[in-house]
Amino acid sequence: MTGSSKIFDDIAKLGQSAAGAVYGLKTEAETAFKNRIENVLLEMDLVSRDEFDAALDMAKISIEKTAKLEKKITALEKKLKQKK
Repeated sequence: MTGSSKIFDDIAKLGQSAAGAVYGLKTEAETAFKNRIENVLLEMDLVSRDEFDAALDMAKISIEKTAKLEKKITALEKKLKQKK
């Protein structure tokens, strides 16, 4: 019985070693994949969320100012037509 017990112990150790190796490979593959994705994104020259939000805020302000200026121009044009 001692012989078969040793075999089962050896098989269990082998299984544990294989599981550890698979986990290590999984972790290494995930890290490599993450690094590659980060490099691709850096090469794409994308803007950060903060930069995008700042540009969006500036665009909204510009749109509001443009609308106000259009109203002023329309009012001035009416005044000019009335004077003629």
